Amino acid sequence: LYSKNYPSLFEYCVKVLKYSSASAQRRIDSMRAMKLIPELEEKIISGDLNLSSISQAQSFFRQEAKIGKSYSVIEKKEVLEKLENKSSRECIQELIAISPQSVPQEKRRELTIDKTELKVILNKDLISKLDKIKALMSHKNPSMTDQELIEAMAEIVIQKIDPMEKAKRVELRRQKNNTPQLPIEEVKGVTNRYIPAALKQEVYLRDKGQCAHSSCNSNKFLEYDHIIPIAMGGGATIQNLRLLCRTHNQRAAIEKFGFQKMQQYLNF
Repeated sequence: LYSKNYPSLFEYCVKVLKYSSASAQRRIDSMRAMKLIPELEEKIISGDLNLSSISQAQSFFRQEAKIGKSYSVIEKKEVLEKLENKSSRECIQELIAISPQSVPQEKRRELTIDKTELKVILNKDLISKLDKIKALMSHKNPSMTDQELIEAMAEIVIQKIDPMEKAKRVELRRQKNNTPQLPIEEVKGVTNRYIPAALKQEVYLRDKGQCAHSSCNSNKFLEYDHIIPIAMGGGATIQNLRLLCRTHNQRAAIEKFGFQKMQQYLNF
C-alpha cells in the first residue's frame, strides 16, 4: 500500500531483489511469522528452523484458516517447535499428523522458458470429475492426456468468462446482423454509482484487462475505480472509470480520503 512503484512486496522481491518466486515467498512468509513471533529469528540464525519449514507452516496456517480453523500465537509456536531440525518431507508429515485435512499446496516450477511443471494434489471426487470430462470428450480425443484435458477446459472457461472474448462475440454478432453500434455517450451516459454492463465492457477493453496504474499491469483482483470518487461528484462514465487492482484501488482511496478514514476498510 505504500510503494509507488510496485503493487506488492512479492513483486519487489522478485523484480528488485531478484529472488525467484519460491525464494521470495519463503522470505515473505518468514518475515510475517517473525513479526508475530520475534523469537523465530534466533532459531533461524541457530539453524533450528529454516525459511522453508517456516514457509510450510505459514502455508499450513492459511490452509487451515480456509476450513475455519484458526491458531493462536501459542499454538503456532507449538506447531513450529515440532518442525525444528526437520527436513521438508518430515515437516509435511508433521503437519499432516496435526491436521489430516492438511495437504501440501500446489507448486509451479519453471523448467524452460515455455515449460512449467505443475504439482497439485487432487481428491477422489475431483479425479472422478476429470475422468468424466475425458469420457465426454473422448469422441474428439480418445487418448486425452491430463495436459490436453487442462488445455481444453481452460479454453472453454476463457471463452465463457473472459470479457475480451465476450466482446469479440458481441462484435461479430453485430457485424453479422448489420446492427449499428451506439455511440459511447448513448450507451454509457450514466452518472450514478451503478455501472452498466456495456460500460464495464468498454472500460475493460480499453484498459486491456489489466490494472491501469502506470507501474502495474496486474490482471488479478481487478476493480472498477472512479477517478473522481462518487463522494466528490464523480460519475460512472467512460472518462471517469478505470481498472485498478485491489492494492492500487486502496492506495488511490488513501490518497483521496486519507489513511485514517480508509483504515477501517483495509485488510493487512
